[in-house]
Parts: sequence; C-alpha cells; structure tokens
Amino acid sequence: MAIKAIRDDLLNAIRSGPGNIMEKLREFQYKNMLITIVHDPKRVSMTCWNAMVTLAQNKKDTALITFLSTKERAVKYIILEEAEKIFGSYNNVVEQHKKHGYTVHRTVDQMKKASGYTGGKQMKKPGGKHVLIGNRLIGGPEGEEVSPFQGSGQGISCQYAGSLDKRERDAMDKRMYLFLAKNVSKRISMPSMTKFKSDQGAANQIVNYDMSRGTPGVKSNLGKLHGPTASKYKGKPTPFKEDTSVPLVGITERLKELMLTPALLKDMEKNTQYHTAITDFVGGLDAHFTINQEKISKTVLNQREIEIFMSLGDVTVGGQMQSEMTHADRANVVKVLNLISNNLLASNSDPEYQASTSFVQDYQRIVPGQVIANMIKKDGTPDMRFKANKKLIAQSKKNSKKKTGIDTTQNLKGKSKRRIIKAGALASKTAKQTSGGMMGIGVAGATTSPIALKELIQVQLAERLLDNMKTPALNNRTGRLRRSAQIQNVMVGPRGGTEVQYTYMKDPYATFEPGGDMGSTDRDPRKLIGGTIREIAMELTGNKFIRTRSL
Repeated sequence: MAIKAIRDDLLNAIRSGPGNIMEKLREFQYKNMLITIVHDPKRVSMTCWNAMVTLAQNKKDTALITFLSTKERAVKYIILEEAEKIFGSYNNVVEQHKKHGYTVHRTVDQMKKASGYTGGKQMKKPGGKHVLIGNRLIGGPEGEEVSPFQGSGQGISCQYAGSLDKRERDAMDKRMYLFLAKNVSKRISMPSMTKFKSDQGAANQIVNYDMSRGTPGVKSNLGKLHGPTASKYKGKPTPFKEDTSVPLVGITERLKELMLTPALLKDMEKNTQYHTAITDFVGGLDAHFTINQEKISKTVLNQREIEIFMSLGDVTVGGQMQSEMTHADRANVVKVLNLISNNLLASNSDPEYQASTSFVQDYQRIVPGQVIANMIKKDGTPDMRFKANKKLIAQSKKNSKKKTGIDTTQNLKGKSKRRIIKAGALASKTAKQTSGGMMGIGVAGATTSPIALKELIQVQLAERLLDNMKTPALNNRTGRLRRSAQIQNVMVGPRGGTEVQYTYMKDPYATFEPGGDMGSTDRDPRKLIGGTIREIAMELTGNKFIRTRSL
C-alpha cells in the first residue's frame, strides 16, 4: 500500500545503524543549508554553572561544593555578567569569527553569493567561511534588518549559508567558553579554595570535564541545541516554533523531493490512493511539528527553503536543555511516523478513500499552480511534455466554455486563434489578443478561477518582491519580509474587477507603514507588496482593475 511505502521511505531517510545516515544528514545540513546559531548568554551561563557543580561533586571538592551552595545566587550572577561580555557582545563575536578565518558580511545576499550557496541543495564545492552576525534588532538607517534571527532566544545571532565549518565552529565556541570559565574562576578565586593552581587550570577542568562520563576529557558540555527548544515539551506546546532537528529537516526535505518527482506526479494522476496517502502523511506531521514558524505542509507544498535554528547551550545527555528538545529528536519522529501510518491504515478500508480534512482540499488548490510553476519553458509557455499541463489547459478550456460560451482555443505558443474573454470579465468587451504571459495561459485558463489565481500569484510573489525591493523601498536583507507575504483571498466581481487580499509579517515590519515609528510612504510594506501583487495579477489576467488590500 502507498501509506506503507511512504512511511518506509521516510524512515529510511533517517535510519540509524549501518551507513550512519543520521551523521551524513547532519554533515550535509551543516555544509549546504542556511543555519542560524544564537549566542544566548543566559543559556551559556547556565551551562557553565552546571559544569562547575558537576565538577565539584564528582571531584568531591568539599570547599567548592560549600561555596557554590551558599553563594549560588551571587555566582550565577557573576557567570551571567561574564557571559554577556563574551557571548553577548557583538564586537567580541565578530572578532572571534575573524580569528578563525571567517569573513563577516553585512547582508544575507552578500554572504550567499560569497559562499556559492545553492538554496539548501548540494553545493558543487565547499562554501568557505562566511557569516552574517547581528543583534536581534530591526530597523537600520535604511529600514533593513540588522539581524536575520526572529526566534525567541536572546543575544547575538550568527547566520551561515552553506558555509558552516563544523570543526572550526566547535573550536571557536570552546575558545569562548574557556574565556568565560577563566574569568569566572578569577572573580570567585577558585584556586584559593581548590587544588587548581591557576585560573586557566580551573577553566580547563570546567570546560573539558566530560560530564557524561564523570571524568576529565576533551568533550565540553557546551554545544548546539536545535530550536533551541522543541515546539512541544512533555506533550504541551512551547513558545518556540522551530523543530529544526536533523531528522525532522531530513524527512521534510525528502517530502519536498517526493512532491516534485515526475514518477510520483504520474502516480498521483493514476492512483488517487497514493495522492491521499502522501497528503495525509504531511497533514499528520502538521499536528506534531512546525518548521520556521509554519506547518510542515506549507514548507513541503510551497517548496520553501528551510532555515535551521540553533542555540548554544548544555548538551549533556539527560540534562534539562537536552530534554527540552526530545520532541523533535529521532526517537519521537520515528514514533510519530509510525503513529500516522497506523492511524491511516486503520481508517483506509475504502479503495476510493478521500480524507475529509481541509488539508487535502488546500493541497488540491495549491498543487496545480505548484506543478505548472515548475513545468514552463523559458518563453513562459507551458511545457506540453507534461501530462499535468495538458490536463490543466484542457480543463481550463472546458471551464471557460461553460462560463462564457466562447471557444478559447490557443496554440502552444500562447497566441490566440480566436478572440478570448479574459478571466472573470464576463460582462466586458472582447479582450485583446495575448502572447506568452507567465505560462501562456494567463487568459481564460487557470486564472478563470479565483482559487487558481490566488495560487498562481503566490507561486511568483517572493521572487517578484525580490526584484522590487530596491531603494527607496525596503531593501531585501534576509528574505523574511518577502517570504512572509501570503495571498489570503481573491475576489472577482461581476464586471471583472478583482480584489486580492494578503497578509505579511506585521511584527516588526508594520513600523514602516505611515504613522508607524519608522513610517515612510516610500518604505511602506503595503505599497511594495500590493504593487507587486498588482503587477502579477495584471500579467495573468490582462485586467487593469486590480485592487489589493492588506488584512
């Protein structure tokens, strides 16, 4: 059955044991994907405190144990102060990166270009050492984003685009951690109460004590936590929406590949059961996980690039910070995949079974536009080698005849053989002939349907916004604004007038609307997004009467 095949495919993508797939996935993500790591002083300070307590207990250092227990609040405050200076200082984080050979860039586009970033795909050659560093602040002198990080963590964010050298990165974290431990030892005079002869010696013991074994070693308890906290903890939702663990990112990328596989698209045409199985699987994942503040289905169906979020913290097995990530760890991901599979198998006795969920309905609206967007030729006309395009155009002609009573036959170059009435213009005069719009079917085709028009606009929106984000308008820095723009509804009036309603990330970008703290008519996000939507809609429909409205 299709359900079992999909489950086995996803489980195979994150299998453990022979071949070490998980480690290969981890290395691939480090070297090819967009990764943001936050230096959160609070998490780092707690990591240092945990290491000091464990060291004192395992060494049975009575003097240090007594000091830490009686002066706990004061020592934690000292550690946090030092962590703020080292991990919470923009200048220090930049300096440490430069010492380890990284080039520090000012914009995301600069960094991606320098590293040869390929959007999360396999890069032809190593990306080198490139990073974008910033505080969690919005609004530079030109309205640009100072930092790419919009998660719940605090501190300095470091973003890498296919250029995260894991070995160098770990060495840099450890170097900064040693600075922290040494400064703390100096402030509390650790050598005077312990057998350590110097602050450096004490720091080496704190940082290099293998807490999982309880012996001196080279393994630090400071590491990278995905998320940094999963979207759920002990079954309850958390404020975090970043389940960007290695296994979950791995199966999400695999699902994205499956949705664009020609053989699968052909199977979907012939086998509705397979179509339902894969959409239900993604829908099942939506109930458990989120990536980049979105449902898994949106990432998969819209082929969105995944940005992996991490934070420095205590990676000791069994520790509090590690336990907060278990929801998105491999064991639970496997459990969820089997749960979804079992539930679908139990309810899938009808051979013509169709899930009554809104997700499947959303999928049926989204996929036609998604498929066409990936099956057009350079001149903008549909590639008729794909059966999906033939079916969609045939259906468009059928629908158009029903609505207008006028034959809308077109040749493959998109030039009209007969007069055509534009999408929705049921009461207007015969429209002008058209040639080669986005897909050569911008008239009386997929755009006769408001739902199809909605999805076709959405397919192009992010890239078209990128073209329009130039001074004096808001400039593109991280891509978050343009990727947040979502078409919510398209309404076509009886005389052909069209209104497109949309949303965008109001926090923090609404500040650039007139009347906001940084308000400007030139940098108004509504002017940028609404104007771009109008351009796309006019090209698709030939209709000049397009109104846009921000919700």
